[in-house]
Amino acid sequence: MRIASISKCLTMVAAAKLWEEGKLDLDAPVQKYVPEFPEKEFEGEKVTITTRLLASHLSGIRHYEKDIAKIKEEKEKVNKALKQAKDVTKSNREKELKEKEAKGTGKNDLVKVKSEQEGEAKGHNSKSGRRKKEFDHEEYYLKEKFETVIDSLKIFKNDPLFFKPGSQFLYSTHGFTLLSAVVERASGHKFAD
Repeated sequence: MRIASISKCLTMVAAAKLWEEGKLDLDAPVQKYVPEFPEKEFEGEKVTITTRLLASHLSGIRHYEKDIAKIKEEKEKVNKALKQAKDVTKSNREKELKEKEAKGTGKNDLVKVKSEQEGEAKGHNSKSGRRKKEFDHEEYYLKEKFETVIDSLKIFKNDPLFFKPGSQFLYSTHGFTLLSAVVERASGHKFAD
């Protein structure tokens, strides 16, 4: 049964239990557990991917999009939209406050105005565009059944990193696939078990 990103929560529970039991070192290179995953470089420099970085979506491993330029463009659009929403909210807030002060409105009304404007700003920060594009990628619909989690790494293990591990955030399903391989090896059990 495909349960989508709910798998990430289950993976984290397993990783946390292994860490509690002393079976998983969050800061060791992933190759300690999964030597099949190649060591990586970013801009000619050898880098280390750890379990902690995988769990935090800080590894540099791509998501479904393979083109880093598209990812950067999307991030710029989001940042620009957030800045515009913030500017509009600030301008509206200042205007409302001036109007309320002129009318002698109480403090509770000012809090209400601020809360309403923050809600408006959040409306500008829609993720639906990102999700829609995510569904355009063939990998999202992959139906190939892999014998092992290690076998599934072939989809992305030889791809370049999008950034130096630890330097940026990028939601990554493939990063969690590698994390599930780490969990499998650290536990000594098949991931599904």
